[in-house]
Amino acid sequence: MIKKFAAFIVTIILFLPVYIMAGLYDNDDDLIQVDTVEEQSTGSLLNSTIVKPAPTAVPAPTAKPTPKPTPKPTPIPKKKSVYRPAPTAIPTTVPTVAALPDFQVASLSVEEVVINKNSANYYGMLPMLTGEKKLRLTMAIENIGLGLANNTIAELRAAHPRIVITENIKDLQTILKGEKKELYYNVERITGYDGPVNIQLTLKLTSGTVEKTFPLEVFAEPFNPMMIYAILAGIILLIIIIILIILKSSGKKKKSKDYTLE
Repeated sequence: MIKKFAAFIVTIILFLPVYIMAGLYDNDDDLIQVDTVEEQSTGSLLNSTIVKPAPTAVPAPTAKPTPKPTPKPTPIPKKKSVYRPAPTAIPTTVPTVAALPDFQVASLSVEEVVINKNSANYYGMLPMLTGEKKLRLTMAIENIGLGLANNTIAELRAAHPRIVITENIKDLQTILKGEKKELYYNVERITGYDGPVNIQLTLKLTSGTVEKTFPLEVFAEPFNPMMIYAILAGIILLIIIIILIILKSSGKKKKSKDYTLE
């Protein structure tokens, strides 16, 4: 009996809230009917005042470019061609450059000539006392110009009057372009020369209208006057020795005469 009463109480406790809730929500206006919700559709919602349809965006019309008229080029009037005769070319006269010769001293050598010893120069002593020298010059003349050197004359001159040149003018005749010709000169330094050690010479070359001058220097061993003094001192000393020998020999003869026994 107690168990049945307890079961009844539990049943009442379980179903009492349900009953109360059903009484609270029994109003038809407040509840939404399931069938009504199911009958609603998209079209009816759009036609109702609850949902307003959004306006459909209408695309703006595309602007068409208005074609511009192509400008027509204005025709340029053509110039009338006037015939003009071509100018006559005046020939320019080019001055003719004459092919002239030119010279240079390609080489120069000097050698001393030995003076023969004879009675005229006291057998070689006189040149030593006076400072005389004989030199032989050998030089080569080259034509470095563009033309021939016709009738070429070579003349050698000395700046000092105590320098003597034998046959100082030489006829070289014709020297071809690029050709070399050798010539020889005998130069003598005589007594009384007081110039520089290097003998100053001038070579003059002439061919037609072409004239060229070359200064030359030739070394010659200078004259040393001390040699004269040494030679003179030696001669004087030799004379003194000879005199002493003679005096000594004469003294011995006198002594031998004084002590002669009769």
